[in-house]
Formats: sequence, C-alpha cells, structure tokens
Amino acid sequence: MPEQQSREAENPQNWDNDRIRVALASARHHAGRFSRHRRLSRVDREDLTQDILLAIVEASDRYDARRASWSTFVSLLAQHVVIDRARAPASIDTVPLDGNDGHGIASTLPAAWFDPDLPIALRSAAIELPGASRTLLDLIVAHRDVVDARDASGVSSATFYRALADLRCWLRAAGAHPSAFTASRP
Repeated sequence: MPEQQSREAENPQNWDNDRIRVALASARHHAGRFSRHRRLSRVDREDLTQDILLAIVEASDRYDARRASWSTFVSLLAQHVVIDRARAPASIDTVPLDGNDGHGIASTLPAAWFDPDLPIALRSAAIELPGASRTLLDLIVAHRDVVDARDASGVSSATFYRALADLRCWLRAAGAHPSAFTASRP
C-alpha cells in the first residue's frame, strides 16, 4: 500500500508548481545549452526540451527523495537525454550549395532526396537575408557551382568560405533545407 501511495505522489498530475517549474527550467536549460553548442534551430531545441520532459515524466516514479533532491534528479535525467542525442548519428543538416559536377544546387541531391520545395524555400529565404549573404547566394546560383562562384567573387578563399558558412546558417535558420536530409547518404 505505501508503494502505491508513493507512485501516486510521483504522478505528474499530482506535482506541485515548484516541481513542475524545476522540471521545465532544467529541460530548457540543458536543451538550450546543447542547442547553442550544436547550433540547432529553435524547432530542434524545442523537440529536445520535449524529449527531456518526457524522460522526466517517464522516470518520475523512480524518484527517491532520500537519495537526491528533485532538481538533481531531473538535471541528471536531462543530461542523459542530451548525451543520448549527442551520441546519435548526425544527420546532414546543411543546405548543399556546391556540386561537384557544376549543375547547381538541385543536382547535388540524389533524385530520391530532391525536395521540390527547396527552390521556393531558397527564394523566400533570400528575401530575408542580409545584403552580403543575398549577394553570395545570387552569385552561387548564377554560377551554379560554389568553386566558380568563389573564383568570380574576387575575395580570398577564407573570406568566401566564412561568408558561405554564414549563408548556410541563415538558410538553415530560415528553414531552407531539404526535409529528406534526415536520411543518410548512400
């Protein structure tokens, strides 16, 4: 009977505001820290936060106040979820802007991976890009190859590739990346 009462006490519906606040704060903290480190999007950070909260809810019946405080318990659970996420195989999460064969952005994707919304997403994202990144994207699209665009840009390779990294970040933040990229390349 006492075991049943303790399980009921750990039911998330019976948690007090402090326990909920600590769980949310820990989940947001650990997800935010990992997201900043990995440069994840807001959506990915929210997904990780939800995964952490789910782990806390699922493991809440194992909480023992005699062994640790609630904040320590949820912090350790959050750390384990983040570690599991870090160990997971990385998905390709950048927009490929260069092609080895010089046929442009779409040609870098295998036919099964091509996202027909990518050109539309690139055009709509270009509207919101800062001037230098928009110019770089226009240059890459005009030359249909990053190496040719680099040669035509008239800037050093280091400067060009730093600007290219910024452009990729801007495009990713704008959501312009193929949804099929969660698969691994053959």
